[in-house]
Amino acid sequence: MTAPAQRKLIDKALQAAVSLHQQRDFAKAEQLYVGILQIAPGSFDALHLLGVLRQQQGRDSEGLALIEKALALEPHAIRALANRAAILAGMGRHREALEAYEQIVTRDPNHAVSQWNRALLLLTSGNFRDGWPAYEWRAKQPEQLARQRHFDAPVWRGDVPLAGKTILLHAEQGYGDAVQFLRYAPLIATQGARVIVEADAALEGLFSRAAGVDVFITSGSALPPFDLHCPLLSLPLAFGTDADTIPAAVPYLTADSQRIEAWRARLPPRANATQRRIGFAWAGNRGHHNDRNRSVALAQFVPLFGDARHQFVSIQRDVSAEENALLSAHGIASAGSAFADFDDTAAVLSLLDLVIVVDTAVAHLAGALARPTWILLPVNPDWRWMLERDDSPWYPRARLWRQSVPGDWAGVFAKVRAELATAS
Repeated sequence: MTAPAQRKLIDKALQAAVSLHQQRDFAKAEQLYVGILQIAPGSFDALHLLGVLRQQQGRDSEGLALIEKALALEPHAIRALANRAAILAGMGRHREALEAYEQIVTRDPNHAVSQWNRALLLLTSGNFRDGWPAYEWRAKQPEQLARQRHFDAPVWRGDVPLAGKTILLHAEQGYGDAVQFLRYAPLIATQGARVIVEADAALEGLFSRAAGVDVFITSGSALPPFDLHCPLLSLPLAFGTDADTIPAAVPYLTADSQRIEAWRARLPPRANATQRRIGFAWAGNRGHHNDRNRSVALAQFVPLFGDARHQFVSIQRDVSAEENALLSAHGIASAGSAFADFDDTAAVLSLLDLVIVVDTAVAHLAGALARPTWILLPVNPDWRWMLERDDSPWYPRARLWRQSVPGDWAGVFAKVRAELATAS
């Protein structure tokens, strides 16, 4: 076969492999990548993309090795450098990942994805001074650009007096983000502003009761007039928040008293006055980019169920038929599957003695309600949980339980089980 013919064959195979890869047909895409490398061991694209595929399959070390082979061929390929950095972060090698992203943005300051990932690592490391300004790169991510909003009123960055002004605080990301950063509403109100909060309808009751909130508007509804606006997640930058000035007073959200009483009647009674009621959730939004790492199987919780001193209650909202069967087999009430909105969630959380959850919106809500909360974290946690600490400056009553190596949930649950066994 002539060299041009071989090149044409490889290009055609790469196109097919990329298409299958994008469709998440990993097995067939892998076959094509491997086949290309058998013909052309020095194919940068096949090495790089097979490395990405390995990482997406949870085979980080193999993915890293393949991408580094590709980079040996093309040392300045930004997309491969960025994927290498992402794998390093996923493996918990945060310092190396941050250095890698620093190199990328030095070479290409407008590489928005790397600027964004650099911001996340800065915040994870506790470098808020550099992290908050860099966090504004989120607005230039493809998914954000697609839904970017434009207001006639200027954005507030903390540099304009608020007395006598009306400001719109608008949610822009997930439920947990909105819950976490609503804590700034009272600080804005104390500066003399009228505060409008726009967020998803599921948060309406909860946010309408929050201190500092004058008006709640459901996302997508017509907005009243306002003088200034600020995305909720830009408030730490506007306030110049550092580790010592995080607004950490809790609770800053409250459950509805009528919902609490309704759920008190629905939950199974405790076996005795000393039995501790523990709520738990094992999975977040399945569409979250990091869900594979942050969620666990329900089966991981099963060894915790045997102690009669504890009454477990599922607060997981989306439960499969198989998971329901497993809960029933262990006599576990499934409250979460009946939640209509976050007012229901808050009411049940208020009736619990302890909350044990993976990194989901429920973790933030429990923290904002000042409930004792244990949060189970992967090696590469979301930035707000930072590194190498078992507490959170955002939620004083939260305790963090971390993997020591990627994927080691068994080790995390062994520690949790031992702690529960000794708890009074």
